[in-house]
Amino acid sequence: MISPSNFRSAFSSALSRGLLVSLPLLLAACSGGSSDCEGESCASPDGGQSSIDAGPDQPDAAMPTKTALINIELEPPLFQGEQGRTLINGAFHKTADPCASTVVESCVVRDCPQAIGGTLAGPGKLTFSPALGGNISFDPGPFPLFFTADIIPWAASEEIHISNLGEDVPPFSVAVASPRTLDIGEGREQFNLPLPKNQKLHATWVSLPEQVLLQLRQGRDTANGEYEVIVECVVGGAFGNGDIPAAALSHLIPKASGGLSATLDTFAIREKTTVAGEYAVTARVLRSFGLTLFYDVQ
Repeated sequence: MISPSNFRSAFSSALSRGLLVSLPLLLAACSGGSSDCEGESCASPDGGQSSIDAGPDQPDAAMPTKTALINIELEPPLFQGEQGRTLINGAFHKTADPCASTVVESCVVRDCPQAIGGTLAGPGKLTFSPALGGNISFDPGPFPLFFTADIIPWAASEEIHISNLGEDVPPFSVAVASPRTLDIGEGREQFNLPLPKNQKLHATWVSLPEQVLLQLRQGRDTANGEYEVIVECVVGGAFGNGDIPAAALSHLIPKASGGLSATLDTFAIREKTTVAGEYAVTARVLRSFGLTLFYDVQ
């Protein structure tokens, strides 16, 4: 069993990432619709996969009213001699989602407070298996999930089984496979890239048969504390490029008005959602070489 490392070293990052929810679920909720793949796996033409499972012994369960997200980010080493990295983050929300959400085309824009104390539920001990001949287990309590290790326990296409013992959140079990590794084609991180708000942001990567998540983030300070705008778009990966529409970028603050750098991370993604009592629990596996692009909003 692998123990979690120091929680406080990346608490704010885990906290903000824990405010995200499943993009397909949120798109369906905001449009008043439901998923077309309920109860079975939905594979895209690119090989990406998303599905919803009603959970054990809940064939006629009511729609869940609470959300939970488990992110598994896998960053294999880009160069020989480097170490890979695994980051597990997320949260189980026992109250209403604290983020204000807006659907823009196939993207979701979320404006999230950083301070969410007292709004999270404890899932009990979480287990991720198999992992290096054993498993990864930890109990996050009623706090954001956070685990990191300088190793990659799962190969591309290997299935990851996630379960909990149950506490505030009933027991659940869900399995999702790791996607292939996404490569944006850059040998290093890029800084001070211009990002006009009135134009779409065009992203590129090496073509691969997976769904691709474009995740753009910008933090800001307000009189009510720290907030973060998070833009998420899922596109097909086969063509090697995709866009974040200008309408989604309109929520960002220009550098000239005091706006901080916006960061773009691009991942191959696979996800699955299961139901545990009142909770819709989404497990996402994100895989890339981990190169972040930094933009100055204009």
